[in-house]
Amino acid sequence: MHDSGTLRLRAYTSRGQIPVVSATVAVIRRHPGEKLELLALRMTDANGKVEPITIASPAPSASLSPGNSQPFAVVDILAEHPQYQMLAVEQVQIFPGVETVQDLMMMPLAENASQTEDASLVYITPQNL
Repeated sequence: MHDSGTLRLRAYTSRGQIPVVSATVAVIRRHPGEKLELLALRMTDANGKVEPITIASPAPSASLSPGNSQPFAVVDILAEHPQYQMLAVEQVQIFPGVETVQDLMMMPLAENASQTEDASLVYITPQNL
């Protein structure tokens, strides 16, 4: 049986935390064999936010014994906007019954640069539970 957690995303730029409006955000789950599953595709609003995304995650009871699965789901997030570097955040952990907030700090593109050549990658280290 699966429970679910909620993912909240907010795209912004600069230390002033100016919202990035109309950024495209994809939430992806990786399966064995490099198969990808698109869980959500959203656009940020005037505040740089997307509606909360519900994501299936393992039931807490599945991790009570040694050797059982991890007690959270793992997703990757891709964010892009024509005026900003593409951003990839990998290994975001979604716990059942918990709201996960992931800020997406986007960097403006340098003049004459492409989104992909200046892409940013953030890797989140898994919980050691």
